[in-house]
Amino acid sequence: MPSSSHRVLSRLASSTAMSSGASVSSGPRIVNANSRSLSLASVSSDGSTESSHVVEQEDIIALTQDVRSFKEGLNRLRKVFQPERESVEVLKVVSHERLSDVLKILRHMLEKYPALQSNDLVAAAGLLIKKVKEFDYETEATSSADPKDFFESLDGLALAFSSRVSEYLMGDLDSNISLSSASSKTKSYENLLSSHDVDSLVGSVLSPHIPTHVEDETISPDKIDSLLMHHDCGVDLALQRAKIWSKYAKDVISYVEKRVGMQLDLAKNLTKLVQTCRPQLQEESYLPFQSIYCTALDNDLELCASVQTSCGLLQGYKFLEPLQSRRAEHEKVRKSLKDWWHKELKRMHDEVDRLRKARTVYIQRHQEWERCRDAARIAEQGAEIGATGENKLDKRKKLEDEAGVKAVEAESHYRTCVEESNARHRNLLAVKSQVLQQIRELLMQADQTMKAVTVSYFQQQHTLTAPCPVQFQTLCESSRLYEPGSQYMKFVRRLPDSASQRASESNPFCFEPYTPGMENILALEKQRKWSASLENEER
Repeated sequence: MPSSSHRVLSRLASSTAMSSGASVSSGPRIVNANSRSLSLASVSSDGSTESSHVVEQEDIIALTQDVRSFKEGLNRLRKVFQPERESVEVLKVVSHERLSDVLKILRHMLEKYPALQSNDLVAAAGLLIKKVKEFDYETEATSSADPKDFFESLDGLALAFSSRVSEYLMGDLDSNISLSSASSKTKSYENLLSSHDVDSLVGSVLSPHIPTHVEDETISPDKIDSLLMHHDCGVDLALQRAKIWSKYAKDVISYVEKRVGMQLDLAKNLTKLVQTCRPQLQEESYLPFQSIYCTALDNDLELCASVQTSCGLLQGYKFLEPLQSRRAEHEKVRKSLKDWWHKELKRMHDEVDRLRKARTVYIQRHQEWERCRDAARIAEQGAEIGATGENKLDKRKKLEDEAGVKAVEAESHYRTCVEESNARHRNLLAVKSQVLQQIRELLMQADQTMKAVTVSYFQQQHTLTAPCPVQFQTLCESSRLYEPGSQYMKFVRRLPDSASQRASESNPFCFEPYTPGMENILALEKQRKWSASLENEER
């Protein structure tokens, strides 16, 4: 019995095929809309592009093929978990490979038809990825993610995809999607299909079989312009990136300015500290590590001088000046391109309004002409049987002629408006191409400046800090060579010899018996001691 997802996608493929046939038999359109380029019908009243559009026959045919490919991918993934299962290793490899195929097809369709993007579709795909990741391939019986849950997630993705494609064909998609919401949806599905989780999920098992990620590919500048040229919001996205770069440059400038200011303050404070501490450290001699600390002070002074020189260069032509100048020029050109683009959009919008009004008048005049023609025909039939007078018949014929002239004039005016709108649209496309090219060149110049100043910044930091490890290592090795007590030994060894040897005798004192006149001798010794103390004080 076929699965629910198979039935849903089969009906969807049939409906898209019938829509393709119906589009062939439909009458000519007034506006030739293109879902992947800016067209007359996609210009809204506020100057932005709308997501609602007329689906062309060629798009329906291509969409039918993509839907069938997606259905076949889901069916192949479903068959992996059928009762006839392979070994654990083969089952794991095949399931991840089939999931990778489904995600590639889904990503291709979402990139090809941006209007298909929706939160429900992204959530359903994320749930399927989760079920495949959590499936216990070794112990299926105790697994929390049994095949039933997997099949339900598979059917949920098929249903969400089918609903979105049906809305796309019927033109029931949301028409007032802002640029921010559209970009958030784009980001959500890109994160879903190219996130680290999915890469690790598929790459861990299928790394030999999966080609390099699309983001790693290098595309030419012309290809970049072409991709944005075929995107409905290409100019808006490019202008948004230019604005983001300007804000990023402002944040980088702010960081470097503050860091340079902090480095200058540190250099000034460290210089004051060295100038204060150097005399204090050199007051005495024969102290441990005295020469090492004096060398460290000298290194600090050299570092402070280098910091001041380096900060001056960074504040000047090495970093801040060129980046600030580039940012100012960047903002000037960006705003100029934005104003130019919005003016062209407004002109296009005014031209489309004129075209719609001319079309309305054209239809009204033709309807009025048909009514006058029918009234004149009735009057002619009445004149043949004598029920209508000649005057009334002439009057109705005159009204028919006047209505015909007005219808012809309205048709001529309508055709002129169509030609002018097409000319304006071609001019808009030319302006879009020029704006995209100039924005790309602007961002290229901005990146070149950012690269130059970034290289200069880190080169200055390297030049500034490169001598420090060597200096500190040298001081460290010198400190290891110090022998504790050596400076005290040098101090003692350099003391002058003492003139009196009495302090070194073991018995410097002896008994002296009393003799007459000894008091005079005591007074004389006291006077000598007093004179010696005065001499010492004078010295």
